[in-house]
Amino acid sequence: MGYGFGGAAVLELARSGTDLKGFATFYGVLKTPAKQDYSKTKGEVLIMHGSADTAITMNQFAGLANDLEKADVAHEMVTYSGASHAFTVFNTERYHEDADRKSWERFRQFLEQVVDSPIESVVVPAEPGVDTALEPVVDSGIENVPHVAE
Repeated sequence: MGYGFGGAAVLELARSGTDLKGFATFYGVLKTPAKQDYSKTKGEVLIMHGSADTAITMNQFAGLANDLEKADVAHEMVTYSGASHAFTVFNTERYHEDADRKSWERFRQFLEQVVDSPIESVVVPAEPGVDTALEPVVDSGIENVPHVAE
């Protein structure tokens, strides 16, 4: 799973044939580099993208859909109306609460699906700059969201 550039790295792993059950991106770089394709992809792909993203266009979104179809890769691609690039970054003008909630819930469902286990049994590792304590987002109904340390 990756956000932005991390999403590009996730798709690179998918194209390389890395043996994982699933690959998920939030507003990741979607354009397939020249001389690469998804023919070696082994896992399912989930793309979560803001339809108001001007950095990664809907043309790139459609191009990726075509690339995944051509390679017969199981995938789901979701767009969130009004959401721009980096729609999950709290305390910024780009933050889009509805897209953040919906994309996180879809990611949780995707994890359950690909690991064939309830999400409560999946451990989310701490990342630099992120609290190690996982806590619910206030009034969102979403639990176990890592919060950026202040």
